[in-house]
Amino acid sequence: MKFIKVANFTILIIMLVYLFIIQVFDPFDLAKVWRSRHIPHKKILIAKRGDFLDRSGRVLVSSDDFYQIDIDKNLLSIHSRRTGDDLLSIYYSVARILDDNLKMRTHPLLTKSSSLESVYIKNMVPATVVKSIIDEFNKANLPLPLISYNGSKRNYLSQLDLEPIIGEAKSVSKMVTDSRIIRENLVGLSGLEKFFETNLHGEDGWRKFYVNGTPYIRKNYETEAKDGANIVLTIDGEIQKILTSTLRDGIKKYGAKSAMGIVMNPNTGEILASCGYDNKNGKVSLPFINYSISYLFEPGSTIKPFILQLALDNGLFDLNSKIDCSPYKVKGETRTIRDHESDSRKSDTLNLEQILQYSSNVGVMKIVEKVGGESLYNRLKKLGFGSYLLTDMYGEEPGILRDPSQWSGYTLTSLSIGHEIALTPVQLASAYASIANGGYLLRPYIVKRIELPNGKSIVKSKKILSKISTNENIKTIKSMMSKVVEGGTAVQTNIKNMHIAGKTGTAEELGRSQKDNLVHSSSFCGFFPIANPKYLILIVYEGAKGKYRYAAQSAVPTFRQIVTKMMVDPDINVVGKEKILEMPNFIGLNKAEVNRILEEKEIFGKIIQKQVKDSIVVDQFPKSHLKFATGIPISIIMGNEKDLEVKDSLNFVGLTMREAFSLAKEQNINIEVTGSGVIKSQDDFGFIFDLRAE
Repeated sequence: MKFIKVANFTILIIMLVYLFIIQVFDPFDLAKVWRSRHIPHKKILIAKRGDFLDRSGRVLVSSDDFYQIDIDKNLLSIHSRRTGDDLLSIYYSVARILDDNLKMRTHPLLTKSSSLESVYIKNMVPATVVKSIIDEFNKANLPLPLISYNGSKRNYLSQLDLEPIIGEAKSVSKMVTDSRIIRENLVGLSGLEKFFETNLHGEDGWRKFYVNGTPYIRKNYETEAKDGANIVLTIDGEIQKILTSTLRDGIKKYGAKSAMGIVMNPNTGEILASCGYDNKNGKVSLPFINYSISYLFEPGSTIKPFILQLALDNGLFDLNSKIDCSPYKVKGETRTIRDHESDSRKSDTLNLEQILQYSSNVGVMKIVEKVGGESLYNRLKKLGFGSYLLTDMYGEEPGILRDPSQWSGYTLTSLSIGHEIALTPVQLASAYASIANGGYLLRPYIVKRIELPNGKSIVKSKKILSKISTNENIKTIKSMMSKVVEGGTAVQTNIKNMHIAGKTGTAEELGRSQKDNLVHSSSFCGFFPIANPKYLILIVYEGAKGKYRYAAQSAVPTFRQIVTKMMVDPDINVVGKEKILEMPNFIGLNKAEVNRILEEKEIFGKIIQKQVKDSIVVDQFPKSHLKFATGIPISIIMGNEKDLEVKDSLNFVGLTMREAFSLAKEQNINIEVTGSGVIKSQDDFGFIFDLRAE
């Protein structure tokens, strides 16, 4: 018994010594065998780069992930031994799934070599195709192929042409810290992609596991990937479509070298649409940079409303001021200034409203001489000219506005007509928004909110940069600008039942290439409805050919087309949910009484005066006691009592089309008739008859 105990103890000591020698000194190199059957692996879990969406949630830019597919023939061989299935039939099953999804022949790749090696199949396979392949492999109970991440590409929604604004993101190879793994990262190189890189890129996760010598994997632990944030833009996809299609047509029709457009909400500074184009030999293309914040142009006469506004603010002129606008030799200069349309005017003596309406260079130069250089410079700086507006877009230019110490003898008068200054489209649009919204310069922005992966959001909102003018003078300038549309240089913008205010600008400037000596920049900026502006649109063409170099022939018609398309688009509510009022009865009132009621009820009305002396209201749109939204402009027709009597007695019901038109012509009334036959009814909603026939 004692012998057995001694023997057991001796054996135990020997085993312990043996295990110690194996464990510590490893004379048989067993660690190598262990390592071959217990291989650690580290796999990156790819974080999804955030998407860009428009204000309604439509995806504008997303990421498409791509992968490489390999087949491990050794795993297929092990699967054959485990299941008893013929290896060649397994190859055929694998090839069938791959062929259907990849649209290629893969069977020869699997059978060309008898060695049990890893076979490359294809790279840059979309994630959706990879998922389909994995699903079919699982369904067929086959070992999964080896899937490795290739990289990602950005996918832009077509027809919106937002690439220069959103920017570019490309895959960049990077060695992951403390690892030999090469990771393809999408990195923002320009535009919003670069500006919001830290929000978009996310954080990759890790998955660590060991392979134990069989096709089975023992998982250790996993750190989840954190996807990037989504960026929701202020862009309205429907308005963006209208702007891009209209501007593309315009740049080709007018033969312009460049074209830009912005649609903005003047009350918030939100950019609802923006695009720019180049035209080289008739081929329209997108520029590499965002023209709305980086393209510099001379504003021309679009700067004039700010000159008149400054003169009113300083109390130097009022609405009754008269200025001689005949040819004028500027003090200290050799040049003589003439208005380009002076021959068509009845008189060279104009008030402030007429100076803006007819875009008188002489008139505005005489005004700016009284305003003075220091006051003008300070106002232009306050409007954001020559400065960064601190937009949330990458690549913003400050523009050019020289300090008065660098001015020449021509600079003061040149600035008054939009020369010797260069602006970006977003600067000019923001300045016009200060007129539309009651006098506030707002920070323009294009990002509405940042949607974080945890469900929270960082919301952007409007920011007031400065107060420009008084409410009274703003209303005066609005009224003046409406006359530009009704009977001035932008008369082609006039749209029935939509009151618009705006100003044209045409400037001659140096070309941007050695081939072009001088080119014209043609622009129009306007906002609507005047009563409560919801939209502001700026259109700029540079280098338009022939007569189209004038804004009235190019920028103005483009503006009108965009507004018209917006008005008929069911997804764009131009008028919006405005305050609903009951229309007062203006019939028989004089002009002073009409203006008093309009001001009391905060209604914007267009007064059409047929008689100057002792005139009264003979018609109105809408009719009295009808409900209407404040966004709909009203029209008041002034005449004499005889006109009122005729109007009250007019009845077109029962007349033929020919009789109706004959009566309307006799009474000097415009009518619109739809249908054919005998007039069945006439609409009481408008002073311009809307007649319906059977």
